[in-house]
Amino acid sequence: MLYNQKKNKGSPEEEDAVFGIRYLDEDHLEEMMSLQDVIVQNLEDKEIFRTHSIDYFKDLFQVEKAAIGASTEEGLIVCSILQFPEEIEDNYGADVKSAHR
Repeated sequence: MLYNQKKNKGSPEEEDAVFGIRYLDEDHLEEMMSLQDVIVQNLEDKEIFRTHSIDYFKDLFQVEKAAIGASTEEGLIVCSILQFPEEIEDNYGADVKSAHR
């Protein structure tokens, strides 16, 4: 874990939130897939969120320390993944490169 944090910046009635932040790797795939499921289940419009396969996440872990996540006692609550764009059709930023030539 990178560090543990315990802070309550809200009202005095709120309990402190205890969480840890750590680098994620292939050992965390099941937690990441579960978090993705929770996100989708709680969206009013499920079409606005594009889900990813477990193979997609495995490919991203080829870059060491490319993902970080925060967890509570209940499990992973958030993750962020560094991704380098590829020359593929789904890369919505591809037009930016050609616009600056």
